[in-house]
Amino acid sequence: MSNEQLPNEEGHDFDRRADDAGEGSESSSIKMDLPEIERDEAGIPTFIFHDKLSEADKPSAEKKTLEVVMLWREAVMTVGHYNAKSITIGDALKNDFRVASDAIPVESFHLVQYEDGQFLVNWTDQMTIEVRGDDGEVLGKEALQARQQVRQTSTDDYSCDQYTVDLHDRVAIQVGELTFVLQYVSPARIVKTSILKTIDVYFTKILSFSFLGHLFLLLALILTPLEPEGLSEDLFKNPNRFAKLILKEPEKAPKPKIELELSGSKGGGKHKDKEGKFGKPDKVKKDALASTKGAPKVDPNKREKDRKIAMESGIFAALKGGKGGAASNVFGPGGLGTGINNALGGLRGSSMGDAGGAGGLGSRGSGAGGGGNSLGIGGLGNGTGRGTGGLGDIDLGGRGKGKYKVSVGRTVTKGCLTQQVVLRVLSRANSQARYCYEKELQRNPNLSGKITTSFQIGSTGVIKSSRVAASTMGNANVEKCLLRVISRLRFPPCRGGGVADVTYPWIFKSGG
Repeated sequence: MSNEQLPNEEGHDFDRRADDAGEGSESSSIKMDLPEIERDEAGIPTFIFHDKLSEADKPSAEKKTLEVVMLWREAVMTVGHYNAKSITIGDALKNDFRVASDAIPVESFHLVQYEDGQFLVNWTDQMTIEVRGDDGEVLGKEALQARQQVRQTSTDDYSCDQYTVDLHDRVAIQVGELTFVLQYVSPARIVKTSILKTIDVYFTKILSFSFLGHLFLLLALILTPLEPEGLSEDLFKNPNRFAKLILKEPEKAPKPKIELELSGSKGGGKHKDKEGKFGKPDKVKKDALASTKGAPKVDPNKREKDRKIAMESGIFAALKGGKGGAASNVFGPGGLGTGINNALGGLRGSSMGDAGGAGGLGSRGSGAGGGGNSLGIGGLGNGTGRGTGGLGDIDLGGRGKGKYKVSVGRTVTKGCLTQQVVLRVLSRANSQARYCYEKELQRNPNLSGKITTSFQIGSTGVIKSSRVAASTMGNANVEKCLLRVISRLRFPPCRGGGVADVTYPWIFKSGG
């Protein structure tokens, strides 16, 4: 593998240069001398075919290797030399050139195939090819077909054209923004270097000191003698080695006994016979009547009197339905009668308007008295009301029209931006997507469905193109509004260039 040289400020000539040793070691480079890149009709930069290989770099039938240079616009991205090996491009990690483009039909596309000692270049209809032969003439696909140098081949997934690379050909294939340049060159010579120049002195010192420290520790462990006699001491042979600590619970003081001194001799015992009892146990006792003298008098109407006193005092007096009572003011003609009808009789519907009815808060619309439409609140449904003292009912069990759901399906991201970066930017547009859906939901309350959008992010983070890949909603206004929201998004620029393709589905649901 030869050394690669990135573009410098001297010129755009596409050539190889020998190293300073002059022993045949070469490296590939693409130099730029024009402020703007000129492209031909096929979209391939013209500076690729301006120069020719030097004599030291020209290949021969015995000594040759295929050099592949990947350009992004005018910048060299990767250079590789290959011998007897097929070259693949695509999104897969195993590819020789990992790139993402709509022009590549599969994840691993064989750009170059090696068969019978020759390299065959493959390209599809979405790619362009130009070949400069040994005579210096640049030929396109039509000219190559006229010379019968192109053959068609196909696989299970795609069909493509094929061209055999000659010894002195330079082939350029345009794949989106990328250009692959292929040509035979002389093999690079392996440069011999001194082993002393490749040794890291600082690392060698650290390794040496670490080795000496481990060696000293190992020798100390080996030379330390063991004393088996010192290990024979154990707890059973020397029980007095440890002190014993015994904790006893403190004794509780006995409770003092309280003795009652009775009249009579102290220390006298009970009679050995049966103890006597007062009265005759066999005598039948008579029920004695209470004395009537001085007994309290009971008022039989006291319960009813207490009830009247309670009803005429406190909250019962305030809620009593009499003239001038509080309950009359609240529930009577001046309260929830005409007053509540005037206040709430015109509430109806789901849009704000002019108040209607006798003092009502109803919105603009039709209906007797305060009929009209009002803004639905949560689960409040439609309510129809009449004027002062008329009919008025509000349905609290109906389904509200203000409930809907906007969610996101499975997002697919390919290219230079990660899925986390793309989702972070798209999450800021959820409220704008909800507005697109809510605006059309007022016209069609049952509107719902899934809209899958597909868009491409350029290298600077600007949306290059956007479209609706699939839609089950069938509403062009919501789809156009979503595309306008996506076109205004700005993403972080891609490091090293490239583009990102994103598939982002929006799911809209209405109802309670």
